[in-house]
Amino acid sequence: MIIPAGRQAASSAGSGGLGPQTKAWETPLEEIFGVDGALKANGVRGRVFRVLRESVPILDVGVNKIKRLVGTFSIDCDGNTRAQEFVDDFLRTVLVNDLNFGMHNVVTQAIDSGLEQGNGFVELVPTALENGVDRLLNANSERVGFAKVDGRWVLGSIQRGAVRVKPFDRPEFVYQVAPDKRNGQPSGTSLFYGLPFVGNVFQRIIKTIDNQLQKVGDPSFFLVVEPGNFPINNPIEGMKKSYEIAGQVSDKLKASTKALMQKRRMGKMTDLHTVAPPGGTVKISTLGADADVMPLEVPMRTILEMFAAKTEIPPAFFGFSWSTSERMTTEQRKMLAKSITGYRTATEPAIDRIIWYALNFAGYAGTKFKIVWDEIGLQDAVETAKARLYNSQAANKEIASAVWLLDCGLVSAAEVVEDLQRKKILPAKLSMNTNEMIEDLRRRAYARFAAKNAHNLLTE
Repeated sequence: MIIPAGRQAASSAGSGGLGPQTKAWETPLEEIFGVDGALKANGVRGRVFRVLRESVPILDVGVNKIKRLVGTFSIDCDGNTRAQEFVDDFLRTVLVNDLNFGMHNVVTQAIDSGLEQGNGFVELVPTALENGVDRLLNANSERVGFAKVDGRWVLGSIQRGAVRVKPFDRPEFVYQVAPDKRNGQPSGTSLFYGLPFVGNVFQRIIKTIDNQLQKVGDPSFFLVVEPGNFPINNPIEGMKKSYEIAGQVSDKLKASTKALMQKRRMGKMTDLHTVAPPGGTVKISTLGADADVMPLEVPMRTILEMFAAKTEIPPAFFGFSWSTSERMTTEQRKMLAKSITGYRTATEPAIDRIIWYALNFAGYAGTKFKIVWDEIGLQDAVETAKARLYNSQAANKEIASAVWLLDCGLVSAAEVVEDLQRKKILPAKLSMNTNEMIEDLRRRAYARFAAKNAHNLLTE
């Protein structure tokens, strides 16, 4: 949770002294990072990414967008009806984290931790007799570590106050989801890798705006009381008397100003009155009133563009309108689809093992199955319809060209079918033999040719 830092308050009498001060520039990340950007303590990297996500809302939006884009999945048991019914029921009713149901919940939370912390962990808890899955749990990524046992990396728990990692008793029931692994390390890399420094700069800018707004509604005053010349014959005594009166005026003015600000914080309006010392003056000004306000639009946009680029999500998905048209290009759609596919691939090993154990516990050992994800739909309806139209027209041209080459004796029927299957115009498995398929294609091609000629004659 972001706890706003205290506002710097300053008041002064004729002596020029400052009142009590608090940290007005501290950001949530500065509690973890030092002035030079280095970590203050070891073992807090997970906390860094958690605080970064909490203090920079766009990063939280990015993670949630990715989770929604990853979508849901189903399991295809390759025609085994009874196993299919069991798996469908398991995906819908399995207990998750003791309070929720449905395997989609545990997978979504694992992706969330994998993006934020670099690692997400799912634990399968079997029944006491190991004849079924009792529940699925999401482990806290900050409490799971890696240890080497007999030269191999294994998962284990990090005990509070302990330095070593204690390997799990049943590591075969704990599965890791790490979308980004690097340098042969067992641990994954957070999506926020490289962003803590940028996030700290972003928080400083936000804190600057916050301080400016607080100065408007709750300003810090600078009070100056200048003593005059007290009219007595002894100059030294007159100066002492003048400073004594100025000090009294300053104390009363400080008390009046404090009372005024307290009433304003309570929503009450009041005025301020004072009396200047004989021959002296009283000046009240606001600290920072004459300072120039730094333009923040350009640095803010630069930092937000860094955040959007790191998440690989188009700016329009965050609600930014930096150009006249925010529609994605074909290349952007393809890159985003590849990113989503990558996140899905990272979760498939964990899903595969859970389904495998669930089927074996239920007596369906040896059942073949595959994970089927929802289609990634990033195009609008108009663009999709245009793409289907152009693909259909291209397929008709390909078929007509293949039939013409066949009739000219340049290719064989088998070559025509093979070429059309390679181009995915014909399915891999045909419902008729090759000759019947060729005759059907020839008949359809000639029918389209005759219909086109008839249309041209009618319109001339």
